[in-house]
Amino acid sequence: MDIFKPQRSRLYCYKMDEYKNPLNLKSALPHRNEISSEHWQRLARNIGWITFEDINRVAFDNDTMAPPEKEMILEFMNERNMIEK
Repeated sequence: MDIFKPQRSRLYCYKMDEYKNPLNLKSALPHRNEISSEHWQRLARNIGWITFEDINRVAFDNDTMAPPEKEMILEFMNERNMIEK
């Protein structure tokens, strides 16, 4: 049964903490060999939480969505009770 146990947790909060270490982030993305160690450090520093509500609010506040997409997103979020009232 040990073969079915992951070596590291798959919970997102643990993954994010893990990826705040630039070496862990770099080892998770081995195909990105063009990134310098300075950039890995910068990427790791910028890891954090963001919600759909945050994305939606910023996009709407800055009017960055075309009307068809805006309506689709509003409908999607409304169906799932994700719109703050």
